[in-house]
Amino acid sequence: MYARFVLLAAIACALMREGRAQTAVARPLTLAEAMEEARAVALDVQLARLRLTETEGLRKAERADLLPELRATAQQSRQERSIGAYGLPEEAEVIVPEPFKADIEYNIPRSLVRQFNLPTEVQLTVPDPTPVAVSYSDTTGAYDWMDARLRLSVPLIDVSAWREYRASTAELARARADVAAAEEQAMLTAGELYFRLLYAAEQARALKERALLQEKRVALFRDQVASGLATELELRREALALSRLNAELRAARTEETQKKRELLRLLNRLDDETLMPADAMKPIRQIEPAIPAAIDHAFDLRADLRSRRHREIAARLQRDAARAASQPTLKGFGTYGLQGNEYRDTVEAWSVGALLDVPLWDFFKREGRLDQRASQFEQARTRTLDLEQAIRVDVPNRIESLALARDTVHVARETVALAREQLALRMDQESAGVASPLDVNTAEVELAEALRAEGEALYVCNIAALRLCAALGDVRSILWMIETDNPAEPGGEFKVSTTRPEPSRTE
Repeated sequence: MYARFVLLAAIACALMREGRAQTAVARPLTLAEAMEEARAVALDVQLARLRLTETEGLRKAERADLLPELRATAQQSRQERSIGAYGLPEEAEVIVPEPFKADIEYNIPRSLVRQFNLPTEVQLTVPDPTPVAVSYSDTTGAYDWMDARLRLSVPLIDVSAWREYRASTAELARARADVAAAEEQAMLTAGELYFRLLYAAEQARALKERALLQEKRVALFRDQVASGLATELELRREALALSRLNAELRAARTEETQKKRELLRLLNRLDDETLMPADAMKPIRQIEPAIPAAIDHAFDLRADLRSRRHREIAARLQRDAARAASQPTLKGFGTYGLQGNEYRDTVEAWSVGALLDVPLWDFFKREGRLDQRASQFEQARTRTLDLEQAIRVDVPNRIESLALARDTVHVARETVALAREQLALRMDQESAGVASPLDVNTAEVELAEALRAEGEALYVCNIAALRLCAALGDVRSILWMIETDNPAEPGGEFKVSTTRPEPSRTE
């Protein structure tokens, strides 16, 4: 009974999945949509935007070092302090400028004083000066103390802080360039995955047709073996070719599924099983960009090169800031507040002044920091020069690869045209009785192989064009380079998209 219940539940789940599969409607996705979605939601782009926010916060902190600072403090305490800590003297000298009168007190009855006529007043003179010993208690005793004040400090001269602020501004420009570079890389990855998905789907379709032709060919060889016109070895060879085609078909379908899954992961939509590519691989416009102009174009547009250059500027300013750390700094300050035993018994107190800070000796701390910053600057400059050299090599290589891929597409098209003519000829010969069905099948197989080669050549050409656009710094130009229903005239001048992507909120 339990096994029957489990079987019925499994059948119900299978029927429900089949129903959902039938009701699910494929949602088309164009190349432009895939690139825009990748530019918006790719993980590397999101991380670059977070780093941009971090750099903006760093710039605010560096700017604050150049602006006035206002603080408010309030303190109420009860304390007992050591008198010796105040440095009060234990000995003193007394100077009395004029004689003074003093009363004389006798320890006898007043009648005796009057009887003997004893003096009751005396005039004293103190020699100048007279040393006096002073004694204090050990502590002041417990007392209340309140101190509430406002403190305003204003940096007047600080060359190091100014250069650090300029360096943070360059770092902010670098972070913005990193966001643009991450968006370009995300669109490049989306384009490559999209073309690879189209190629895998096209290969799966072509291999399926090729396998059907091979099945027909195996049946023809089986008939010829029965008629004695072919050997068993030839039949086995054709059957083995059919098995190989089926294996290639399974591999193409697996690759199609994997590339679709990778594209959905890039677009952050792994649960969207209805997504299907809406475009098809098409020829690339005939363009012949001049290599020097293309290199200059890449120097102007490449976001990663802008990032390297801004990093070099920031490293140079940070080095100069470390060098300026040995210079004096000047800061003005002022305080105003209330002091006393408690808030009901206070007096106003204020102060105004300037602080000059002159670095003298720090056991080579500034020298070590300067060496560190100087090394970072040299590293940044070396990386910038290396990327410029890479662009000078990469751009010509991409142009040449695209030209070669376009020639390959042209040859593949000629091959397809020739295969079509050959098939038409074989079909006419079969109608006239001078060709066998096997000859027609051979022509059909040659046409199918030519179509597969054309699809592969188109894929290589589209990828070469996409990577050329990435090398020039504008991946979206691939949308212009792909031919539409109105193909461009041959020999046209290369151009990139003039509408730049809208900046993100963080920019």
